[in-house]
Amino acid sequence: MVFIPPPETGVYPWSDRLVKQSYLVEIMPGMQVDCLGHESLGVSLGDSVVITCDKHTDCGVVIRVGTGGARADTSRDSQTQRRRGDGKTPTADDKAAEIIRLMTDADSRKAEDNESRAQSMFKTAQRKIREHHLVMKLINCHYSLDKNIAFFQFSAEGRVDFRGLVRDLSGALRTRIELRQIGVRDEAGIIGGIGVCGQPFCCARFLNRFQSVNVKMAKIQRLSLNPASVSGGCGRLKCCLRYEVDGYKEMCRGLPRTGARCVTPDGCGRVVDCNALTQKARVRLDDGNAQFKDFDVADVSPAPPSQGPREEEKRDQAGKGDRSNQDGSRGAQPPKNGGENASRRNPRNAEGKGNRRRARRPGGRPSQSGGETGSSSASGDQPA
Repeated sequence: MVFIPPPETGVYPWSDRLVKQSYLVEIMPGMQVDCLGHESLGVSLGDSVVITCDKHTDCGVVIRVGTGGARADTSRDSQTQRRRGDGKTPTADDKAAEIIRLMTDADSRKAEDNESRAQSMFKTAQRKIREHHLVMKLINCHYSLDKNIAFFQFSAEGRVDFRGLVRDLSGALRTRIELRQIGVRDEAGIIGGIGVCGQPFCCARFLNRFQSVNVKMAKIQRLSLNPASVSGGCGRLKCCLRYEVDGYKEMCRGLPRTGARCVTPDGCGRVVDCNALTQKARVRLDDGNAQFKDFDVADVSPAPPSQGPREEEKRDQAGKGDRSNQDGSRGAQPPKNGGENASRRNPRNAEGKGNRRRARRPGGRPSQSGGETGSSSASGDQPA
């Protein structure tokens, strides 16, 4: 079999009739592109390749073979927002990237020169950000292989209007500029770090796509909901919470419900806690001493409905009945006005409303309108 070297363009005249394979190429940390390549190129996992995109040529490393359909440009975070220096937003109609050849020694030297140039661009961009008073954190910079475009990745809490920065930076660097806003998870994956487990961040080692993680996964695994325990270096929920949640769901299927009545080899009781890893259940027995014992899940069965509540529950129900009776006796109060009880409490109520208030003169004698005493003294007989 004779090997025919590719032409300078990297494409054979009969390339359109060859079978194409899909690849995932990482251009820079946090920036990955789905590409198509001919199987005749002999590209394998870990090879450095040269790719052609819509308007520029770049290089990268193959990190996956056979990813499915090709897309224009992808990001690991679904919330990543991108704006190009020319003000256009990329769409699905952009031309898909394609692998044209494996990297040569000349391409490697050119890529090293561009890397040193990118470091200088990074410092210039930081200075321009301070001049424009923008609240954004610049993460990294990449200069394309053909020196046609420079990529900058940054993180910010909200949306940032960087149109003025793009114009100023494009004039200072004399090249096309593309700024990309990434999320905090992407930032942690790019910068890297050591987690509480002692291992490098999963997002920096092998995670290429972020999947949703919620608090329910931590509850299923009986983990503490303290934010310091379930949060990673990025401040979000740890990605590793998703790794074992399916196993815990499978182990928790046969466990008795906490608080349910059950029957054990030592008698009846109530389930207090269950351990999914050891498959044991802690039961409080009905022996009068409130004794706790651990049993295998296979030895614990639900209590039949005919056994009824425990003696403790009966005492609780009896206590509730006594308290309700006491409340009823306190609630029965005598009438406020009228009746024999009212007259005993306040004798004035029996005399009528007219005798409640009696006005007196300064001399101490009651007024004529006060009652019979005043009228009799006024009409008395005079001595002869």
